[in-house]
Amino acid sequence: MGKRYLAVLVVVWAMPLTTLAEANAEQWKSRLQQAEDLRNAGSYKEAKTIVEQVIEEAIEQDVEAIEAEGLYQLALIHYFLNEFDEARAILEIGRSEANRNGLTQLEADFLSAEGVLEWKLGNLALAIPKLEAALDIQRAAGDRVNMSSIANNLGIIAYSLKDYAAAVGHYQQGLEWLGDRDNDRMRASLYSNLAEALIPMGQLDAAEDYLYKSLEIERAAAEPRNLAYTYFNLGELYARKGESAAALDHYKKALDIQIALEDDWAISLTRLKYGKELWLNGMARESEAQLMLGFDIARELNALALLRDYCSLLAEINEKAGKSSLANYYSELHAHFAERVEVDESESIGSHSQPLAETDSASSEGRLLESPLQAATILVLCLLITILVLENTRLRKRMREL
Repeated sequence: MGKRYLAVLVVVWAMPLTTLAEANAEQWKSRLQQAEDLRNAGSYKEAKTIVEQVIEEAIEQDVEAIEAEGLYQLALIHYFLNEFDEARAILEIGRSEANRNGLTQLEADFLSAEGVLEWKLGNLALAIPKLEAALDIQRAAGDRVNMSSIANNLGIIAYSLKDYAAAVGHYQQGLEWLGDRDNDRMRASLYSNLAEALIPMGQLDAAEDYLYKSLEIERAAAEPRNLAYTYFNLGELYARKGESAAALDHYKKALDIQIALEDDWAISLTRLKYGKELWLNGMARESEAQLMLGFDIARELNALALLRDYCSLLAEINEKAGKSSLANYYSELHAHFAERVEVDESESIGSHSQPLAETDSASSEGRLLESPLQAATILVLCLLITILVLENTRLRKRMREL
């Protein structure tokens, strides 16, 4: 046995580097697929270890295509861990590598991922052009599965802007492009998101049908992240129907899964809707606890659209509770965050050719300080945020004492 292993080692050592790399290519791809499966199951640390090992080996053997694929997987892992700065940096590096090596399809994947990341951070000036550029590449390649994926993401953005008809159009286009192709994960996502957009349009029966189609696929696939979103959307459906017990139950199911996955952005969104439904049912203390926890997460993530919606709800709650000073405070914050989201949306027009550094959210914040009045406004808002932090601390202390 010892001689056999020695002989193999000698042969491998004697192989030319390019031949060795080719021999390893399928193994690397298999390991990256294993990492992707682990990521989909929420096992991020295990997935990250595998991907980093593949990238290191690919760099050693100068196989840039595998390196770029590894960077894509690594960026997604950081994204799902809510490590957005790391994800953004890796996506930029990987897209550059893909472009330099003529990996056009992979470049489109990087662009699409960058678009989703910027949307989640509220930077629509960056999100929409990246997704549209990715869609152009996939159209040229005739890749209908990836076209449907991008349509799904464009629908999510339209929904976040409350343009529900446009969102429905994107999701239906995605389903048309997907057709009967074997990709149940994408089909389930499109069903669930289409239902989400139909709910505020009052098309509740159709929405319920799509949600249970999605739920059936996701339960069979055992994909907790997607299952949580479908539970969330069922919460939205039953809230709209006025079936509060069912709504609260499904929001809670979604939240439990998201907490287990440490999916902070989703947790913040679900706490917003869960807190609102609790408040509408007279459970003020429970509502306050959910909303304060969710608002803190949204603030840490700098998720502008979520902050806007939290402030709108908190202003309404405090107004009805007769707390006019807090109501005014949240109203002012709501106006600020709403303006930030609208600025990002308007800047997305014609921004295809702008370099990343010139359209980054930090640059947008810098432009807000161009006049003394704007600077004074920001100063006041900073003071208000400081007050909010102190108020949150007081509320959490009070909750612990109860």
